[in-house]
Amino acid sequence: MIDLSYDEKVMIGFEYVIEALKPVSCFGIEKSRRIRPFDKTQKAQLMKELDNIERILNVYDRCREEIDILNRFMAHFKDIRPSLQRGEDYCFDEVEFFELKNFLIQSRQMYPVFQKFNAVCGLADIDFYDTEYALDLVDPDHTRVPSFYISETYSEKLREIRKAKKSIEIDIRTEQNQERKEQLLADRVRIVVREEEEESRIRRDITDKLRPYLPKMLHNIQMTANLDVLIQKARMARENDCVRPEVTEDELYFENMIHPQIQEVLKGKSKKFTPVSIRLGRGTSVITGANMGGKSVALKTTALNAMLVLCGFYPFAESAGVPMFEEIHFVAEDKQSIDQGLSSFGAEIMQLDAVVQASKRAFCLIILDEFARGTNPDEGAVIVQAVAKYFNEQSSMTLMTTHYDNVAEYAGAHYQVIGLKDVDTESLRREIAASTARKGVDIIAKHMNYGLYQVFGKADCPKDALNICRMLALDEKILTIIEKSY
Repeated sequence: MIDLSYDEKVMIGFEYVIEALKPVSCFGIEKSRRIRPFDKTQKAQLMKELDNIERILNVYDRCREEIDILNRFMAHFKDIRPSLQRGEDYCFDEVEFFELKNFLIQSRQMYPVFQKFNAVCGLADIDFYDTEYALDLVDPDHTRVPSFYISETYSEKLREIRKAKKSIEIDIRTEQNQERKEQLLADRVRIVVREEEEESRIRRDITDKLRPYLPKMLHNIQMTANLDVLIQKARMARENDCVRPEVTEDELYFENMIHPQIQEVLKGKSKKFTPVSIRLGRGTSVITGANMGGKSVALKTTALNAMLVLCGFYPFAESAGVPMFEEIHFVAEDKQSIDQGLSSFGAEIMQLDAVVQASKRAFCLIILDEFARGTNPDEGAVIVQAVAKYFNEQSSMTLMTTHYDNVAEYAGAHYQVIGLKDVDTESLRREIAASTARKGVDIIAKHMNYGLYQVFGKADCPKDALNICRMLALDEKILTIIEKSY
């Protein structure tokens, strides 16, 4: 079962996407907050979800009017589930009858629009029960107006009681004799008690007659939630040029995928997100590159889009394929454990052991961000090499970033961040020299290529860190010492 923590979902950007989904109904909002990945036994349901999104996208422009109307109807629903889920002995009060009637009226108005839309769209497993009879129970006069009162249509006895009450009220207004008026007032109290008793009996009777229809109303609520979320998934896919993913067996791949949250942040700074392309098989894949090179962004982008696919979304990519992972694990520096007094390295080791045990019982996507950064470099390199070698012999897929050399040789695939590989460093150095010192980092970031390329054969981590030191005019004596170490 894939069950990332809330903090992990925030870290990879999943919560950002859920917030951006923006369902319009209270039912859809709740459903979006409970979105979970489909597990391996639910592949057929996942395929239906993706099929339904595709069907909506295929007719989105042609059915734009119906989609807008459906959204307006769904936005006005009030959550009546607490009333519908009362016990068998519960009797609805007039406020609840009012809310039920409004729900049934709105449903009655929405369903023909849905039928028109679905006749073109052909959604699977989205259907609504006819609840016209339930509406008649709370609207016996067939006014179909959004109000509710205990109508005399329900009971001839109630009609007679109210007739008598009205007659007495007329007498009270015209009676001049105070003693007689007090007697009339007492008579009215007794009639009001009889009226309340009859209204109570009617409310109980309506409730009992409605009870067989409550499961149908709950079903229609669930269908409304499903329809709402489907429409918003399709809208998101349409607005962001997302792609229908392939559900694969042994390969994960994304072509030109993006991270929408990071893209929005960069857009606010007049920068562009560099799309990431990657292809993973079972075993270990390693991403290397200097700091500032975007390795962690590549990991988060991969984790986010894989999670989205398994939750029935179109991913933010030009093409995509994701297998039915049973678990996803994202291991990064655990700040909470540091705050609690446990070293970052100790926290990582605890997380790693949990992931190792998970990989023994399930087909996992394991993502390790700069593992063993919290120990000394010599030990760290040995540990990371061992981790890469271990997971490369397992059936799960592991993607890890590292700045240590000689790690990729223990992995099945090696990617490097392009970084400054294709940049004229001398020209860039002159550009930095002509600017203020503070702008140097921004200039380097502007020229940094955060895309990945696959490396075949032996290759150590790129030396962008040394190039960055040179371009930022680090003291020559320190540069000389560094260069001798290389």
